[in-house]
Amino acid sequence: ENAIDMLAVNFEIMENATTAARMFAIRYPERHRYEKRSFIRLPHRFKTTGTISPPTYRQHRRCTEENIINGLTYIEFNPFLSIRIIGRDLELSSINFQRILKDHRLHPYHMNLNQVSLT
Repeated sequence: ENAIDMLAVNFEIMENATTAARMFAIRYPERHRYEKRSFIRLPHRFKTTGTISPPTYRQHRRCTEENIINGLTYIEFNPFLSIRIIGRDLELSSINFQRILKDHRLHPYHMNLNQVSLT
């Protein structure tokens, strides 16, 4: 709603951002006061993309079920390897493999087995 009114005021003032910001503040005193940079960016976004909604950013690619199963079985059989080595063997990035561990509440650390003397 604000974006549409901002565009209307901006085109009415002939795309003068400073004057449009002042005019918007006078017409709509109860609304948030936008600076002139917003009145420059919004028409530019509308002209280039054809929409006034903010751009959507790339979502993280979720791991496939196969990668999750392979990663967890790899950890099950050899918990002593590092995340980088396992990720390289499974052709996953270390960040993706770390996310798999985090989702399944496992911690990325090396387990050290110490011999206990029973005397």
